[in-house]
Amino acid sequence: MYDREGLLAWLDQRDGFQDTRDCQPCSDYLRFYHLPRAEHRAARLVTPQGRVFVQCFSPAVATGSAVYVHGFYDHGGMQWKTVARLLER
Repeated sequence: MYDREGLLAWLDQRDGFQDTRDCQPCSDYLRFYHLPRAEHRAARLVTPQGRVFVQCFSPAVATGSAVYVHGFYDHGGMQWKTVARLLER
């Protein structure tokens, strides 16, 4: 398990994308969803329609960029195979 409220509180205390290396709730989230521990940054964007959790994964050596947007009722944590595959390339 991971502490969802702790993760969101950590993000709400910061502006913009944050390096998550020193965030225990973030580490727990990545481990819970089997997401790669590559360089990871996260932000919680507030819009008039609601809040959006945004993540950025970066490999040690990047050869390009990819943007992956999932559907409204999908959960990014369930896309760990896609994230891992993109980081390999």
